[in-house]
Amino acid sequence: MKQEDILRFLELRADLFTAIASQLREDGHCKSYEGAFTIRLPNYFDQADDEEPWQITLDCYVIGPNRHYHWNGSTFKDALDACEMDVRAWITEVKDDE
Repeated sequence: MKQEDILRFLELRADLFTAIASQLREDGHCKSYEGAFTIRLPNYFDQADDEEPWQITLDCYVIGPNRHYHWNGSTFKDALDACEMDVRAWITEVKDDE
């Protein structure tokens, strides 16, 4: 996990929170878990055996097509790349609807 990837993740999180705030101004219906990210680092056994041991999860009710999401990768960067591609698309959809 490189510092630049962590900073990129934090920027994505901040942008998502901005989009969530925009959605909540329109419609206050939400869940208490809104925008909760989790980073799953591989455990001892997964590190050696799992091809995609890194996982990023997101619980979000007001952004995206579902409620709960997960992205896997062989590295944190791989998982982040997949996560960012989806979340940025959802943020763009929110901006387009404004």
